[in-house]
Amino acid sequence: MSCELIKEYDFCTIAGNTVFAKDFKIDEATEDWDLEFNISSQKIKVVWNVENGKLERVDNQTWKIKEYIESFTPAIYDFTMTYIVGDIRRTILKGRITVKSK
Repeated sequence: MSCELIKEYDFCTIAGNTVFAKDFKIDEATEDWDLEFNISSQKIKVVWNVENGKLERVDNQTWKIKEYIESFTPAIYDFTMTYIVGDIRRTILKGRITVKSK
């Protein structure tokens, strides 16, 4: 049995600055899929998804993180992007978010 490697993506932002909108397109996705981001550090754990308004479903294959003002305190956060189909959850992207102070 072989496993696909999970892609990694690290990025940096600054507390209080505007983070521009970003689209994520998954070619294999259908209308049955959901997408979520899990962001965590030693102090917090948050989930971004369509239900809580942090993600917007653009079409069957595309989700958007809306533009926002960075409100996380300066630290390094781990994140995973996971798709969900029924009871199946699969991580498709992981990485780190470094939030710097102004």
